[in-house]
Amino acid sequence: MFDLFYRADPSRHDSHQSSGLGLAILKKACEQMNGKVKAVPSQHGGLMIQIDLMKEDVYEQDPDYRG
Repeated sequence: MFDLFYRADPSRHDSHQSSGLGLAILKKACEQMNGKVKAVPSQHGGLMIQIDLMKEDVYEQDPDYRG
C-alpha cells in the first residue's frame, strides 16, 4: 500500500485519479523523521492511516529557538 506504483496501461489511466504517489511520499517523509506510518482498520469502516512521530525538545536542539 505504501509502495510506488504507476499506471502503465493507458486503458487504466483516468485523468481524475491520482498516480499512487501520496502514501509512498508520506512513508518516506515519516522514515526521514524516524517515524512510522501504517494502515489500521477504522472503527467507522475502511482504513485509517496512523502516523507516529517522536517529539523532540526544540530547546535542546537550538537554544535560540523562539517558537
